[in-house]
Amino acid sequence: MPAELTLVKRQDGLMEAATQADFDTLSNWRPGRGYKVNAVRLSDRALGYHRRYWAGLIALTLDYWQPTGGLIGSSEKAVLTSVIRYAELQGAETSGLKTFFNAYLSNLKTKRASTVEVPHKSKEALHEWIKEEAGLFDLVMTPKGAKRVTKSINFNSMSDEEFREFYKKAFTVCWNFVLSKTFDDPEEAEHAAHQLIALG
Repeated sequence: MPAELTLVKRQDGLMEAATQADFDTLSNWRPGRGYKVNAVRLSDRALGYHRRYWAGLIALTLDYWQPTGGLIGSSEKAVLTSVIRYAELQGAETSGLKTFFNAYLSNLKTKRASTVEVPHKSKEALHEWIKEEAGLFDLVMTPKGAKRVTKSINFNSMSDEEFREFYKKAFTVCWNFVLSKTFDDPEEAEHAAHQLIALG
């Protein structure tokens, strides 16, 4: 399967992975094996885009994506917990209420999971899923009907405005489905993504 990664040439002449995502791809390559590489020089601007998206947003989203329970927000759970606490303070018997709320959350999780297809936990699958959820696909007719084919993203050919538009759509998808379950607001999530870029 073809792999795409970004490398940066160091002062000593060696090449190193530009981000942790690139390092992970490179670490899957077996020592002693030959690999054909088609090198394309990236502009400094494109390298910055690559780092912001892969080392920041994708890495952060993968860190906080939860395979089970991720579709129920902490605020939703907090409301139900506060109702139970209030009932207890009023002297009400809450064992039945707790059972009811747990069944409600389980049903809600199942219902959401049936309408939201969360990708397998890999950066490539997450990237494809983000593009599809952001509407970055073409409809192609096949014998089985229409099929969504995600568009290719080329940071090297993007202007600042095009990257901002792409990143905003991608961030919105990540925020709505994953990051809003952990962070209080989008700015906090962006700050965490920038910290990952700095570490990477």
